[in-house]
Amino acid sequence: MVIKGEQIMKFEQGQKLTVDEFLKNCVVKGLMADEQETSILLSRERKFRDKARIYTSDNTFITKIKKAIQKNPDAWEIVVAGTINGDIVGFDFVGPVNVVRIGSGKKRTRNLTDEQRKEMGERLRKSIFDNKDIDEDEEDDEEFDEDEEFDD
Repeated sequence: MVIKGEQIMKFEQGQKLTVDEFLKNCVVKGLMADEQETSILLSRERKFRDKARIYTSDNTFITKIKKAIQKNPDAWEIVVAGTINGDIVGFDFVGPVNVVRIGSGKKRTRNLTDEQRKEMGERLRKSIFDNKDIDEDEEDDEEFDEDEEFDD
């Protein structure tokens, strides 16, 4: 149950929320930390291939999803997954699959000498400078014939 001004808002399991409703009521209540969980479902089925379904009752994870939703609100569907006495205890999210990233868990570090760092910097500067010249030359030299036909 969420108190909004004088009005008490109750939620039901399966209730779809708009992004605004979610952003105002995005806190899960009533679960101990060891009861909070997150599940991610990725499907190869054609209609779900570009979507990720995420269930979570973890407020930390909800905060991360909230930030993703604020960047692209039209790409998300939000459903109340569970309630206890009107309090939300979990959400189902369906959103873009590219928000899910799985890393190796290892932090990449490079042990470089000062000389190696200097060489890398020089290569980067040269690469940027060389590519800049190529891009400018291509813009000047290219001419297109709109009536020209291409073979497939």
